[in-house]
Amino acid sequence: MSLLNNRSNMVLFQNEMGHRSQKIRMVLSEKGIACDFESLDPENIPTEILEVNPSGSLPLLIDRELSLYHSGLIVEYLDERFPHPPLLPVYPVARAQTRLILHRIEADWCEPMDIIEEETASKNEKTKNGKQATRIRENENENLKQNMKSKNCKTKRKRKQKLDKGRYKKDN
Repeated sequence: MSLLNNRSNMVLFQNEMGHRSQKIRMVLSEKGIACDFESLDPENIPTEILEVNPSGSLPLLIDRELSLYHSGLIVEYLDERFPHPPLLPVYPVARAQTRLILHRIEADWCEPMDIIEEETASKNEKTKNGKQATRIRENENENLKQNMKSKNCKTKRKRKQKLDKGRYKKDN
């Protein structure tokens, strides 16, 4: 828990390129909220983070003893904890209409973006694995070439030794 303890400020653990982390950073900026940012690789989440965030998703907001790991909940929490300026309109009808728009953005844009980000991460992982496999094959080929050279040298030496023995016998 050393990664999470000893924090006096609010901390946002984020994926720098993730659209949900960007959403939280925009809210923090709009409201003028001071926050520390910790960028993490979404493929290698530290165990301390997984202890407070069982989903292993980013962003993750840590504020005192509270840990929130869903971007919608983080936005609502920030708006309630820091009420000025408000993110939503004051009037109930306008607030409901804004929430409806936010729901449509979530369904129509955010969910497809999640799929794109997952596919990109998957392709990057495959490319990374492919490069590693290529390096391994190259190393194996180099080792094979060196083994063949050493075997060829041994075979040539053996032939030379046989020829030398044959010549030696003929001379006697």
